[in-house]
Amino acid sequence: MEEDAREAREKAKLQREEAIQKRREEREKLEDRIEGKRNADTNTDTVEISEEGKVLLKDNVDSGSIGSDEIKMDAVKEPVTYTKTGETVSAEHEASISVSV
Repeated sequence: MEEDAREAREKAKLQREEAIQKRREEREKLEDRIEGKRNADTNTDTVEISEEGKVLLKDNVDSGSIGSDEIKMDAVKEPVTYTKTGETVSAEHEASISVSV
């Protein structure tokens, strides 16, 4: 009977140690995923290029120009202003700056 009790305690101890090890491994995997997402979020940006932009970029690359300040534009467009939330602001809603001395 004593042996059965001792074996049961040893078996329970082994099961607890295995459960602890399994939780550690799961936690490490979760931390790695979280760290990977954190790095991905802070180190990369996504940019979408319109069809017109792709054409202009292709024309610019084909023409052999090297500098980014030499991009050709066929149609002149008004500049677009974005808010902190990423929404566009029309020209009439933009704040004007005035200085008083």
